Amino acid sequence: ADELLISNGDWGRTGTAFDGLRLRHKEEHYWADLFFTQPVEGQGIAPGMDQSFGGLWLGAPLGDFSFELYGLVRDDRKDYGTMTDDLTIGGRAKWGIKDGLAVKAELASQTGDHGALDAGGMLAMFDAGMPVATGLTVGVNVLYASGDSDPADGDDEAFKPYFHTPHKILGAADLVQLTNVLDTSFYLRYKANTDWRFAGGVHWMTLAETHGALPDLRGGLVKAAGQDDLGIEVDAMAWYDVHESAEIHFGVSDFLAGDAIAGGDDQIWVFGQL
Repeated sequence: ADELLISNGDWGRTGTAFDGLRLRHKEEHYWADLFFTQPVEGQGIAPGMDQSFGGLWLGAPLGDFSFELYGLVRDDRKDYGTMTDDLTIGGRAKWGIKDGLAVKAELASQTGDHGALDAGGMLAMFDAGMPVATGLTVGVNVLYASGDSDPADGDDEAFKPYFHTPHKILGAADLVQLTNVLDTSFYLRYKANTDWRFAGGVHWMTLAETHGALPDLRGGLVKAAGQDDLGIEVDAMAWYDVHESAEIHFGVSDFLAGDAIAGGDDQIWVFGQL
């Protein structure tokens, strides 16, 4: 549901698709998924890539508390000359405390090879949300994905993302991907009725490692040396259920570039999707 690691990629024309097999075993107090897939070119991986992706995912729902453990294996056999063969091990927990307060946290680490470098990235997330009125929830989220300060030392300490959805987790402008970033955000969500939902948020993003690469999703930004403030993004959006199988999602994002962006050009994005 968080779409930090694996998502359906529904913000886009093709989405994320996998060819593969998943086996599920489910009992009253736990479940286990074992899966092996190949992401589809152009729908999860870039054209020309050939990747195997699989793993084991375990979950235990225990009333107000639940936790999950996972191990994910990725093997790129053709990645434009840079081979990736890594393992990501992690876990997440969710806890409904009282008065509607819900807390969740996740931690993951990578080992293996990123090309000629030894993988060693880290991912961490903390979220706390609470209803404050009928249909209205407010919360705070802190998301960290490590960066690499020195590729020449033989170690790649940057977290290499899988199939996350930036539009959902790192601001609706889709400028930043899940590597070398520390994002602190405040959000509110309001469900007006069965047809309308609204959300807003403020993201403050900095580099996790000042000397690491810019986490630019589109490749259009230029890094300013010695700076780590990526900027602030303000989002406002809405969803309208046209009917049971159609939804309109639209909104606006204002990105205020920080000192780490050379030139410091602000951006306003207006978006819509059916």
